[in-house]
Amino acid sequence: MLGKWFQKSTSAVKKVGLVGKILIAGLVMGASLLPLSQTIAQPGSVNSASNLTPRFNFLQGDVEMMRESTDAAPTWADPISSTNGQQVAFLLYFHNGVVDSTAHNTKFRVDLPTTASTQLKMTSYLWSDETAYITDTVVNNSIVGVSGGTINLPEAAKIKYVPGSTKIYRNGSATGTVLPDGITTSNGVNIGDVQGCWQYSGYVSFLVDLYGNSQVSIEKKVSHTDSVWTEQINANPGETVSYLLTMRNDGTLMAPSFKVTDALADYTTYVAGSTYLFTDLAHPENGTLEPDTLTTTGLNLNNLKLGANGIQYLKFKAKVSSRIPAGTRTLVNTGKIFIGTALQDSDTAKVIVTSAADLDLDKTVYNPSTLTWGKITDAKIGDIRTFKIIVKNSGNTSLNNVTVHDILPFFSSLSSAVTMNGANLTSTQQSAFFGSGLNIGTLQSNGQVEFVFQVLIIGCPPLGNTVLTNTAYGLATSITELTSSAQISVTTSAPVAPSTPVFN
Repeated sequence: MLGKWFQKSTSAVKKVGLVGKILIAGLVMGASLLPLSQTIAQPGSVNSASNLTPRFNFLQGDVEMMRESTDAAPTWADPISSTNGQQVAFLLYFHNGVVDSTAHNTKFRVDLPTTASTQLKMTSYLWSDETAYITDTVVNNSIVGVSGGTINLPEAAKIKYVPGSTKIYRNGSATGTVLPDGITTSNGVNIGDVQGCWQYSGYVSFLVDLYGNSQVSIEKKVSHTDSVWTEQINANPGETVSYLLTMRNDGTLMAPSFKVTDALADYTTYVAGSTYLFTDLAHPENGTLEPDTLTTTGLNLNNLKLGANGIQYLKFKAKVSSRIPAGTRTLVNTGKIFIGTALQDSDTAKVIVTSAADLDLDKTVYNPSTLTWGKITDAKIGDIRTFKIIVKNSGNTSLNNVTVHDILPFFSSLSSAVTMNGANLTSTQQSAFFGSGLNIGTLQSNGQVEFVFQVLIIGCPPLGNTVLTNTAYGLATSITELTSSAQISVTTSAPVAPSTPVFN
């Protein structure tokens, strides 16, 4: 009977996919696998001539319960060898060998490893309402083939189930019927009732992907000349410098998408239209011009290949403020690289600037998600965000006629009184603060004043991401005007149309 079934199933299919082709080969070759000696307790017993208990995979001729094959070598075997990026098919065998019995709600389950390894080991389970689970085909107390399933790899890989890939080949058919997902979950997949005898035996198959890890890193350097790159330089107020970001992948799998951001230091301003992406450090002119989002929302990039040959570079320019406060300051710029939302690496470059100015002006915005003050935060229409301005005399003498004013960006409206060191400004003072400037008088050495106010996000910004920049200005006698900005990134989207129309 078994031989006729094999002959019928192999001749019925003239053209099938990977799993179908491998299945036909497995049907022909399966019975020849050599057993390993291992005793497995068999569940179930015969109750009576009219009420028989089913039992799976125990008769002479039953084949190994789980085997595997790759798309590069489509032959069922166990163990098998594979590599990252390949797809592997699993084949599970079931046969209720007790004639005139029925195994109700028969289920298959396969446990996949959750961590990366050079040897991936899987365990399969087969059970029904009447039977305890088995993990292997066992004939005469010996496992047929090898217990479980094993995939050997030259480098560590992870394994994940391919949704929608589970099929059953029932009653000798070489054409699979799709089963629901769930074979790799704790409950397994229900293949229904299985009657006893060879003609009701069959196979279940499913696919997995093997994948490695992208181990991306970033290195940041700075230069006066675009030719000699170092981690730190000295610069003058008003000078434009260049920054270089080097992205490298030393993992086992290409990073198909990643994001790079750069946080500019205070008193530096991004030069619009200066960001280029290239792969040959000696010829950056062959690169492509990228959008001006690196220092705001970040830059989304693709296909970071492995090793030195896959390195990508980003170059951009920034200008040091000519109104940088007094003394010597180290301006630290930080580059970061992400896969998805997960930070993978960061690096810094430093520009040391010495200035004769004596006034510090620092504006920040509060991020309610991180509970921190910074230079940018996210918001949506209708949200309220809080700005803070700190004016400080960083010199060793008094500053006179210290004056501060602020300009609100489009799509924002003042939603609270402005406070100065915790006290509300008068209406006249507030008008001056948002007008020609509020004179706060003399500021002693190391003295500072703090302004706080809130804005409401209003109006109808363009679709997508809009960055609202709020800039504060400060000056004093003998001190030219300084600026400091903080930003709110507002994302808007249009409503999505229903996938199908609804009619009465």
